[in-house]
Amino acid sequence: MKICILSMQMVDNYGSVLQAYALKRIIENCGHQVEFIDILPNFNEDELLKDSRQIFEEDIENYHKMGILRQIKKIDKYIVYRIQNKFNVFKQQEMYKEFRKKFLNIEEKNKNTHYDVCIIGSDEVFNCLCDSPWGFTSQLFGNVSQAERVITYAASCGATKVEKLPNAVVNKIQHSLDNMSTISVRDENTRVFVQKIAGEKKDIIQHLDPALLYNFSENIEIDNELLKKLGRYCIVYSYNNRIHDSDEIMEIKKICSEKQMNIITLGSPQMWTNNFLPVTPFVLLGLFAKAEFIITDTFHGTIFSAKLAKKFAVMVRPSNENKLNDLLKRLKIEHHKVNNFCELSNVYEIENDIKKIDDILSKEMEKSVSYIQEMLRDDAGNKLIQS
Repeated sequence: MKICILSMQMVDNYGSVLQAYALKRIIENCGHQVEFIDILPNFNEDELLKDSRQIFEEDIENYHKMGILRQIKKIDKYIVYRIQNKFNVFKQQEMYKEFRKKFLNIEEKNKNTHYDVCIIGSDEVFNCLCDSPWGFTSQLFGNVSQAERVITYAASCGATKVEKLPNAVVNKIQHSLDNMSTISVRDENTRVFVQKIAGEKKDIIQHLDPALLYNFSENIEIDNELLKKLGRYCIVYSYNNRIHDSDEIMEIKKICSEKQMNIITLGSPQMWTNNFLPVTPFVLLGLFAKAEFIITDTFHGTIFSAKLAKKFAVMVRPSNENKLNDLLKRLKIEHHKVNNFCELSNVYEIENDIKKIDDILSKEMEKSVSYIQEMLRDDAGNKLIQS
């Protein structure tokens, strides 16, 4: 069958591109042809969320406000780091472009191409309150004209709550979801979100992120020259300057000094260090596998750590507590969670039980492949019509 994936593959983020690659390979291994299609902005629909998004962004802004004020005071101190990091961010963006071209086969396509099935997911495709280039579009909830049928795989709404959406948006989402009989979501918060909108008649299944399920062993790149330069190192993996609190920075430097580890930042730069490394997605996985310790406060940072790392610590933030707590619970790795960075030394002593995680992932992979094969059967469309 000819399948298209509607996801966030154009976002410059390791998690976004690697989950897209993983889902593509999983579907191809089921014997199907796979292409990606773009998210199409719908400015008329997005206008409906203008007020709700402003309230949501104010909540996030209040959380960051104190840290931003501290950053402003330190601009002069870190001016050299900022210039270096800006150059490295540009290099990393070029690496994302090359990855999409080489491994996702993304290029200019005929927009009139028609597909047998469109798979929406994974990643936060249901997060209509996030600040994105496309905003809210019912396309991401099933309103896809290029395909005969539409399904989802491990879709997430992030921190979006139904109660924060205007009725007009809820109605549009409900109407779009009617195109699907079964909906696959990534976390419990998204299951509740979909259930409230679609009602009890919808069959909602939870699946793990494809970046967690897919075996990247043939893709991981080990850069021995880089590893030699780094020595013993600790990875700090977060969003741009999100780790800005002076106490958090002090605790990270303290544990790294005590354990004689060099600090490197991956994913996005942190203003307090110039050790931000722009690397390809597959080299990133190699660095996670060889790291002495990993400190992260992101969803996919936790995924890469759980799959590959010897030791890691996860800080859960208010902005991602729903999806991260859900992930930690499902992988049975809550003991790697820290509520404060002063707990890093305790978590450092915990070895990651990769075998136990692999056993969980093996069962989840069977479940996911079974779901995809069932949904992509030629007669699956008849089930949708009858339901």
